[in-house]
Order: sequence, then structure tokens, then C-alpha cells
Amino acid sequence: MRTTLFLIRKEFIQIFRNKFISKAVFAIPLLQMLLLVPALTFELKNADIAVVDMDRSPASRSLVSKLESTGFFTIAGTAFSEKEAGDMMMKGKCRIVLQIPPDFGKNTALGIPVKVIAGIDAIDASSAQMAWGYLGGVIGQFNAELVSLNGAGMAAAQPVIDVRGRNWYNEQLNYTFYMLPGILAILVTAIGFLLAGLNMVREKESGTIEQMNVTPVRKYQFIISKIVPFLIIGLIDMALGVSVGKLVFAIPFEGSIMLMFACATIFLVAVLGLALFISTFSDTQQQFMFTAFFCMIVFILMSGVFTSIESMPKWAQDFNLINPVAYLMKINRMIMLKGSSAGDIAGDIIKLAAIAISFISLAVARYRKTA
Repeated sequence: MRTTLFLIRKEFIQIFRNKFISKAVFAIPLLQMLLLVPALTFELKNADIAVVDMDRSPASRSLVSKLESTGFFTIAGTAFSEKEAGDMMMKGKCRIVLQIPPDFGKNTALGIPVKVIAGIDAIDASSAQMAWGYLGGVIGQFNAELVSLNGAGMAAAQPVIDVRGRNWYNEQLNYTFYMLPGILAILVTAIGFLLAGLNMVREKESGTIEQMNVTPVRKYQFIISKIVPFLIIGLIDMALGVSVGKLVFAIPFEGSIMLMFACATIFLVAVLGLALFISTFSDTQQQFMFTAFFCMIVFILMSGVFTSIESMPKWAQDFNLINPVAYLMKINRMIMLKGSSAGDIAGDIIKLAAIAISFISLAVARYRKTA
């Protein structure tokens, strides 16, 4: 028993002797609680709607105003055709396309049933069901107001508005289709981030990196040599993940496989650059693991893998502008399930490339080649 107590005491001394770890064991969990608890939610708080108003009557404008006044729906734009609205959804600018037919106002005033078509982006099956429920509730209330306005004699008649819904991109509302592209992003992140950083720090601990420092190899050459092997490994892992998704889960793949891997390459450059940047000021593998664990947890949980980014607070959405995992998560889902082209996701690709260049530049600038 006495020996065990001495060993326990020795472990505590070793932990708190390292100034970095002694602070990190308390600071990192605290920061994670402060950041993640208020940011992550399974509640859908906002849904963007593109309206195709073919009637342009006071009644149709009243319906749109009714939706907007709920505070849940945001009118992302007004389209003049179903194709234009479909392009907005393809580019991720809206979650719902609402089509109001011609003679909407005239028919509702006469008590003639009309059909309002709502197309819902159902990649996230849970959010799609919630959005459909909210939409049906608002239109049902609007319909009741029309019946009341047009006379009590219509109360027992057929509802004036008949809403027909359709789930786009994930018609069966299969949640696996939504999760698998996100899990792929997490897989690639974990492989690239941890292995590359630990490899650098391990060389520091063993002293072998000093042998490289006395050679005429330039800093950028050294960084590239550290990135390329793990870049290839990450892409191979992603290929295996896509294969499993197709063969085991029968997940659809509507877009370009080459575009998806090109985006994954940019993403891996960003993640590996950040890992090497962290490893340049980590003296031990423990220090790197603490920092890497904190970054990975924040990046992954705030990336939209479990909950919609649009439902997060504004500050959390702003943080995701520098979160490479959030971009790959979105790109994977848009390419695999929507069949989006390079033009549809050009903005996300440019932002991801800017993050990759920034992280690589930081890694090269921070690395000190000393003898």
C-alpha cells in the first residue's frame, strides 16, 4: 500500500512539474464547456425560404409575411421560376422552396382549394421534419384565418390551401446519408492532424530532428516532406470511407468523385499545416496531444456534424469561417447528396484554400531551423 501511495505521489509530481500540462488539464475542459455548451443544439431555430410567387397578389404576399413574422423562417430571396429556386437550394442559400401557384388570391377568396408546393432540403432528415412541421403549422393557421375571413359557412368545407411536400436529396429521410459525409471529414481530420503532429514532436523528443537541422535542407522543403506522406494516407483513408459508405450503407454519390478528392486535398493541407504549427511549440507528445485534442473537439463539434450551423449563435457561425472541418463537412454533403458542381461550392473552396495557405505559412514561419 505504501509503495502504491509513493507511486501515485510521483505521478502527481511529474504532471504538475510540467507548466504547460498543469495549466492545460484545467483550462482546456473549462474552455470547451464555455464554447461548446451554448453553441451546440439539436433545436432548429432558423430556416431560409426561397419563394416562387407566381400570383403576386395581396393574399400571396400575406402568406409570405405570415411566414416571416414567425421569427423562425427567413426569406432568403424571391425567385421567378422553379429552376432559379432550385439553383438557390443547390448552392445552399435556402433550405425550403415555397411555390405559390397563379390565381392563389382569387381561388382562396372564392373558397376554391389551391395547392402550395414546398420543396425541403432533406439531407438533414431531422431538421427537414422539424421544418416541415413548422411550415405546416403556419400555413394551417393562415388557412384558418382565410376560412374565418371568408365566412363561417366555409368552416366545414374543404381547406382552402392544400400543401404538398417533397423531400429533396434525401427522399427517404435516411439519417445515415446525412451523417456519413460528416464522419468522413472527422476520419480524415483525426488521421492527418494527430499523426503529422505527433511525428514531428516524436523526432524532437528523440533528438533526431537535430540531425535534420544541421543539413542544408530549407524550411519549406522540410515542411513539405512532413505533409506529403500524411496527405496521401488521408486520401487513401477517405477512399476507403467512401467505398464502405457505398457498399455497406448504399449511400448515393451524385457528384464528381474527383472534385470531392480535390477539396479533401485542400482540406488536408490546411489540417496538416495547423498540426505542424502546433508541433513547433510543443516540446513533448503530451503537450501536442492536449492542444490537438482541444482543437479537434472544438472544430469537429462546431462543424455541423450533429447540429445545423444555422441554429448556432452568431459568434459560433463566425468562428466557423476559420474552421476547415465545417467546410469539408458541407462540401462532402453537397457533392455526395446534391451533386453540386465546382461552381456551386466555389465560395467554400476559395475560403478553404485561404485557410490552408494561412496555416501552412504559419507552420513555415514558426519552425526554427537551429543547430
